Amino acid sequence: MKRTVYIALGIFLFGMLARWVVFHFVRIPWIIYDEYIYLDGARQILRGDVMSHLYRDQAYPPGWSFVLAPVVGMFHDPFLQYRAALLLVMALSSLIGVLAYLFTASSTIGVLTSLFPPLFLYSGSIMSETVYTLFLFFLLFCLRIFIKEDLKTVKNAILSGVVVAALIVFLQEIRSFGRTLFPAFVLSMASIYALHYKKPREWIKKYGYFAVAAVIAYALFSFLSRTFLHTTLYETEGYVSSLKRVFTPLSLKLILNQFTAVMIELYGVLGLVFLWGSYRAYKKKDTSEIIARTFVWFVFLSSFALTLLHMLKTAQHDKQYWIFTRYLDPAVVLMFVYGLKDGLTFLREKKHALFVWILPLFLFVFYVWKYLYMESYKFGNTMGIFFLADKKDTIGIGYIVPLIVFLCILYIFFRMQKRQWIIVAFILFFSWQWYMSVSSAVAVPKYVIPRYENQIAQWQRYFENNSRYTPLCRYDSNASAEVYYIYSFLQPYQYIHTCQSFSSNQKPKNILMSTPNVPKLSWQCEEEFTFDKSDTMYYCPYGY
Repeated sequence: MKRTVYIALGIFLFGMLARWVVFHFVRIPWIIYDEYIYLDGARQILRGDVMSHLYRDQAYPPGWSFVLAPVVGMFHDPFLQYRAALLLVMALSSLIGVLAYLFTASSTIGVLTSLFPPLFLYSGSIMSETVYTLFLFFLLFCLRIFIKEDLKTVKNAILSGVVVAALIVFLQEIRSFGRTLFPAFVLSMASIYALHYKKPREWIKKYGYFAVAAVIAYALFSFLSRTFLHTTLYETEGYVSSLKRVFTPLSLKLILNQFTAVMIELYGVLGLVFLWGSYRAYKKKDTSEIIARTFVWFVFLSSFALTLLHMLKTAQHDKQYWIFTRYLDPAVVLMFVYGLKDGLTFLREKKHALFVWILPLFLFVFYVWKYLYMESYKFGNTMGIFFLADKKDTIGIGYIVPLIVFLCILYIFFRMQKRQWIIVAFILFFSWQWYMSVSSAVAVPKYVIPRYENQIAQWQRYFENNSRYTPLCRYDSNASAEVYYIYSFLQPYQYIHTCQSFSSNQKPKNILMSTPNVPKLSWQCEEEFTFDKSDTMYYCPYGY
């Protein structure tokens, strides 16, 4: 027991140190919209509200902000608030490596999971993907234990069902995509029923109370969530409108790109090994493993489907949505853990089966080289394989050639039955891809942060000549996102509302607008301060 604790603590501390070394330079929110909304939501929770007031663009479920709120509440300075929140993200991300170790009983898998790019790279921001991945993994962990150990009495079965439902609803409150989890749970339980269709009473006796308790608890918790937290699946109308474009050539292109991106994240082999491991669990009739693995597959496929609809909304006129793995990364982390676990088993039991995989893997490489769209685009959409966006001109030397070499080496070592050499080759290729991903991803905040710090310095110069809480407004929605959101970061609970939202006798005298679209103001108005982003503050002595 002590050894397990020491190893878990070592994996956690290693994860924290690695994240701090790579992302210690991040000092301010650098992802416009998302980070600011999460931080503002945490601030609002401290005042008894549950949602961010930054409604200029979009709102998110408040679950992640609830987790942030206790940390944010310890500080008044906005910079300390953000740094504390970022340290919390690093800690939660490092815990996922610990869970991987406990899940597989392998310290090597724990360390590799902690460094896995689709997990590691989110430690440089306070995005919700990290906490969503952590609790999704914890849900999988609990689900497997409950099925295997805790359904022997009615009391334990009911309690287990309630815990699963509570975790699912909480995950819905972290990310709206969490709504796919309960259908995935139902389908995974139904898959076991399909195996017991000849003996339905046996299924009901073993799993009935657990399943029924989970359904009832989910309905109750979801009702409370909708009633008190006002949770919605944002952009629902956009997803519905995308359905009519599913059966189009563009949709097929996006599907191929997504599967290719996932194959890249899983090093070309781990997804296939996970598929083999799932089939192996089915052949062995290991109920707890079948339910857990089926759950992961349903979560992945449902997330894949929603991601496709999200891409189809904009992909026709914006090619940055031709690859979009960000919404899949939490499920990909689980598949990575299972892939490593199954890979070690595969090496022990199926040393010659790689022959079956060679053709599809080389077809995959050919598709990446010839047809995968790799234009440069903004942060987030392909977080785990960010080097594809940043290394377009050197993709062959940087990734494709090493991948081909890696697959050839695997083939040779399998023929030679060199298990240890295969593991060493995988770790070397993992290290190379980690370096490629991290170096490219880190370049983005290093480029963005100085620009935002310049905006912060300009706001601080403006505050030197004006009260920090001077009422001001923006003409219509006429203000750049950076100027708008950085103001709310520096001034907690202060927002630049539209001038039209104020009553006639409370019109602010300070008006923010973008100069290329300056309307005709009263002749008394005069230019007061100009930002680099072409936003200008006007002072109107008699108000707007």
